Amino acid sequence: MAATPNRLIEILRRILLIAGIAASAWLAFLTDLRPSIAVSQAAAAETTGPPSADALLDQPRAEKPVRRLDVSGVDWQTFFNNTHASFASNRPVRGWERRIPARELEDAERENTRRAGWTDQDRQDEAESVQRVLEKYGVDTTFRGSFKRLYFDADEPPFPSLPVTLADYEPVDLVLAGANEPPIRIERAPAHEFVEFSDVNPLPVSLKYRRRHVAWWPLAAAFVVYALLPWFRPSRAELAYQRWRIVLSDVVSGLLWGGFFLLPLGVIGGSVEAVTRVPGFTAVPWALALLGLLSFYWVARHASYLLALRDGGFDLYTLSGHESLAWSDVHKVEGVQITPPRWFIILSFAAIFLGGSRAARLGQAGRALIVAGSRVNGLRLTARDGSVRHIWISDQMGGQAMKNVDQLMDAIARADIERPSAPIQLKALFPPA
Repeated sequence: MAATPNRLIEILRRILLIAGIAASAWLAFLTDLRPSIAVSQAAAAETTGPPSADALLDQPRAEKPVRRLDVSGVDWQTFFNNTHASFASNRPVRGWERRIPARELEDAERENTRRAGWTDQDRQDEAESVQRVLEKYGVDTTFRGSFKRLYFDADEPPFPSLPVTLADYEPVDLVLAGANEPPIRIERAPAHEFVEFSDVNPLPVSLKYRRRHVAWWPLAAAFVVYALLPWFRPSRAELAYQRWRIVLSDVVSGLLWGGFFLLPLGVIGGSVEAVTRVPGFTAVPWALALLGLLSFYWVARHASYLLALRDGGFDLYTLSGHESLAWSDVHKVEGVQITPPRWFIILSFAAIFLGGSRAARLGQAGRALIVAGSRVNGLRLTARDGSVRHIWISDQMGGQAMKNVDQLMDAIARADIERPSAPIQLKALFPPA
């Protein structure tokens, strides 16, 4: 075990967290928009419904017939089997779950669970209800599944083997040659045109954010290395910040950094788009995210901090180096209390309204409350040559953050040092060194 905290390790620990959080947030909202194909049941479009507006016209518009294409081969046979099985069971076949939006998948699982417990009477009641609505209103309410479409990339097999090039937004019915199976309707859409702030994209998340399923990997790797790097353990005569408080401070710093870094990506809906299309908007929360980097810096300072008591004085180890000081060189010791400036508290609460979702707003509200209630207590040691050193002994909530503080206070009491009774009140984002 090292005799003093390893400054390089403590710096590396925070760099890994910063990079891991940023990489995970970036990957989570990294868009990769390509042409897509929506697959549905052709028969679903031919259900009985209420009279349309065209039926009331003297010369109704002629419906354009849907183009039909014959396809064949093992790949198409497998595609037809999986498609019909997905719609028939109201659940995508294994491996196709990503081809519908997550909410529709949840609805399908919920509906399947509900129907699995039905009795014959329940099914008869539903059939009679459907018949009554059909006779009275001309609307067929037969349950045909919780999802209507399966989504694919336009270049996914077996679509490249189609005998013709599909036109955008023109439905086509596919017929499996030599098989007595219902046709399948497909419709090609070009690459989605992203709209910042109010983007509406029907594609499942897996086709919009193709890296999201691995977005947690950088953060997980950073946490693992963070925990496995060696930690310093102080002795009874050494003052150091408690490890669990260091870890908690890293978590708070990560929330501050990650929350503001992620905010514009989530609000805009795309990582690259947030930087290239609305850089002015993105710059505001990212400027606040820099406070998270400063917070990590101070956590690294605390993690590297060690005050080793010795006869007649102490040795001080910090992120910037090491020095020795005798108690005879200390002129006075004062209490210091720091609270955040009012402007920063106001900005923290104002950032609540930048959140795109309720969860984002609640998260920022929590961070703002933490900032508003933060308070750091410490000691200021003024040397006879006028130089000043601070020893911060509490966390942001005022709780004792250092180990063995009683040893320090006993040493100060034994020394002949001036101790003014009134503490110094400071307004600052971060404690001075």
